[in-house]
Amino acid sequence: MEIRLSNLQNTISLLYQNSDNLMLVKNPESHSLGFSDVKGLINNNKITSLIFDNPFTKIFCISKMIDKIEEPVYYIDFDLMYSGYVVSELVTLPKNVHLIRPEKMDFKYKIAELVGRISEKKCVVIMDSINGFFNFFGDVNSGRLVNSYTMLLASNTVLSNSMIVLTSVSKYKKQEGWILLPTGRHLQENENIIKLYLQMTGSVFSISRI
Repeated sequence: MEIRLSNLQNTISLLYQNSDNLMLVKNPESHSLGFSDVKGLINNNKITSLIFDNPFTKIFCISKMIDKIEEPVYYIDFDLMYSGYVVSELVTLPKNVHLIRPEKMDFKYKIAELVGRISEKKCVVIMDSINGFFNFFGDVNSGRLVNSYTMLLASNTVLSNSMIVLTSVSKYKKQEGWILLPTGRHLQENENIIKLYLQMTGSVFSISRI
């Protein structure tokens, strides 16, 4: 995916310059990790949750990650931020990426169509983001609906070995822990979901296994 760095914010430029120097922190010892390794983790798990420290880190990382994916990608853009970069020609949409801008009136039909596709052929579904997914429904049942739709998609990935990628933006504070939407916490705490925290500190881009 082509990224026109001259038009992006300084944050994106710094991320790009350091994209080959990622660090995975599981223990006190650090281990090198690149975007290809992140794709490897996604390939080995039915559902992967990518938690970013800010929206710009999210857009950059997803763009780099998609570069490594050869399978069809169905990108459900609840935030419309990624779509904005595509429309503004700051990001070039690869041929294997199908961008979906959900609307309430036809969301059930689009999900049904997607279920059929992911059960027949290996692909990657990116749900960007969980924060936007909850806001999309905007009612007391949003938590239940998000969990139900996510599990529905995940249950249909078995035959084709398809993968689900959930994205979200959150901060971690020592005394408070994860700062997430209350309903989002239940989904993120699911033991069957592999979780990675991606952040930028100064000019260092890091990935931590949660």
